[in-house]
Amino acid sequence: MPTSTPCEECEAILLEHKRAYLDFWLNAREETRDACRAIGQLIAWGSEADVARAQELLRPFKPSNPVNAEGKMGSSQFGFRG
Repeated sequence: MPTSTPCEECEAILLEHKRAYLDFWLNAREETRDACRAIGQLIAWGSEADVARAQELLRPFKPSNPVNAEGKMGSSQFGFRG
């Protein structure tokens, strides 16, 4: 049964998450921060202008080290080379 006060472990996890997020944000390039803001606005209210801004800022994701179905580096079904 859930309680109204979080346990110490949950509080520690939440604190670790907040610190990691802050560390990421402080060390991210401005380009990365702009992309995060664009995604946040899409999630929050997502107007046509937000979609256009996100398309301007965000590039298609391409994994730098693709892994094949067996979990090995190298050529994959996507045609990447490792």
